[in-house]
Amino acid sequence: MNNPYILFISGFDASGGAGMIADCEVAAHYGCRSYGLITCLTVQNFTRFMKSKSVAVGLLREQWKALSIEPMISVLKVGLLGSVSQIGLVAQIKKETSALCVVDPVVCSGLGGKRIVNKSIIVGYKKLCALGVILCPNWNEVEFLTGLTGMHGVDALLTYGCAGVVITGGDAASSEVKTVIATPEKITTIAHNRIAGSFHGSGCTFASALTCNLIKGCNLHDATINANSYVVSCITKSVAMSGSSLLHRF
Repeated sequence: MNNPYILFISGFDASGGAGMIADCEVAAHYGCRSYGLITCLTVQNFTRFMKSKSVAVGLLREQWKALSIEPMISVLKVGLLGSVSQIGLVAQIKKETSALCVVDPVVCSGLGGKRIVNKSIIVGYKKLCALGVILCPNWNEVEFLTGLTGMHGVDALLTYGCAGVVITGGDAASSEVKTVIATPEKITTIAHNRIAGSFHGSGCTFASALTCNLIKGCNLHDATINANSYVVSCITKSVAMSGSSLLHRF
């Protein structure tokens, strides 16, 4: 498909390290067009995360109603969600479009690991998983969503109904970054050497790159390999900032 349309549903990071700005940069790299619903406004920079404010779900619903008459949306990519009601709107959009949906279930800030959602949101994510989304958590997010660690948590996410689960693995303490690709049929692992440093937005960048590769026709395994290669390239060319590095996404 030429110039496919992606609807990004994510927060706004004024630093551009993650969130909607990062999503659109990745889409531009892959030649995809972007729509966007901003779910949360955050106060952060490259040193620390301070606070966030969720956008009223009623306003998001009005924005979606306006967008829904535009050219067909090929895929949804979901990032930071601030409430169960926002997750409910994502589920509604998924049903209305029948589009492939990739979800990065953001739980903590990448700056210091501060939790930015509360546990009440878990029930919403379980309902979203039941719609057959592809989930892209790290290991901390797997444990938050399931109460289980390691592969037990991955198995639980599959029982919730996910079509696939891709664990980015960047938050694990190891010399290698191991990415786990799990579907109801099989589980595989790919790995690459960890690059030293602090890189804000690598998880967001990965999920967006995965989305773009899937929309271009790759299967989940190949899309994951390609997305990993892209993120490594972004990190290698990143620019040092005050607290972590700005990824070069072009």
